[in-house]
Amino acid sequence: IVNQLDQVEGIEGDAKLGQPMVNLNLLSDYGTFRFFALPFFRERTFPSDDARLRGPLPINVNDASFGKNAGQDDVAFAARYTNSLGPFDLGLSYFHGTGRDPTLVPKAKPDGSQHFEPFYEEIDQFGIDLQATFGDWLWKLEAITRTGQKDRINAFVGGFEYTIFDVFGTPASVGLLSEYLYDSRDELEFATIGSGAPYEDDIFLGTRLTFNDFANTQMLAGVIVDREDGSTVASLEASRRLTDTWLLEIDARGFFNVASDDILQAAGNDDYIALRVKRFF
Repeated sequence: IVNQLDQVEGIEGDAKLGQPMVNLNLLSDYGTFRFFALPFFRERTFPSDDARLRGPLPINVNDASFGKNAGQDDVAFAARYTNSLGPFDLGLSYFHGTGRDPTLVPKAKPDGSQHFEPFYEEIDQFGIDLQATFGDWLWKLEAITRTGQKDRINAFVGGFEYTIFDVFGTPASVGLLSEYLYDSRDELEFATIGSGAPYEDDIFLGTRLTFNDFANTQMLAGVIVDREDGSTVASLEASRRLTDTWLLEIDARGFFNVASDDILQAAGNDDYIALRVKRFF
């Protein structure tokens, strides 16, 4: 919610645009309080009209508009409280300002073709994240409620991760993950894939493999299945350090059994594998 999403770089929501800020952290016996003042607003980047993993219609980023009190020079404010209470790690958050997630409004061109135009509004968002650690079990919950974009938006993801250590007498560990994803918006309100959408009623099942070796080899694989129509997204993320300065990463996505009326249909034929080599200085 603080850093704008760079959707050109991928659908996972991990790539972000930088955000100028003034940050004050207060440490106390009652937890940590963080306050943010965020001057200047950055618009979201979207894939071009002929790019892969685009939405069902082109997005005209040059004609973005803003609602009342929202704009490029808007100063947003955010706050976060965190604390550890026994086996529980608690986080509470609040954001006020121009929302980073635009509403994409359909518009018609003179020739009859359609496109989307981003519309940014001033929002208020409250969030909670909670993790409970009981031995080999991690139970997790993240939830938000947001006002300012048409109707109130409620969304959450919750589930668990169970870790098996010292697999077959090796230092490796295997994590078994399961989560439920919910968003109160109908998936047809999403014009793009990623940033949490269009997973409005879905189940995630996955596994995390960590070799715990010198090269820090690790892998996360899983599937997200739509409970209503069975549309499925399979993913693989793996990385391994080659040397002290070189890192190898592999990302893969596959789309299966995509329903004809599912927004994933726009990327239904766009299975891909991405290989990255990074050098650190």
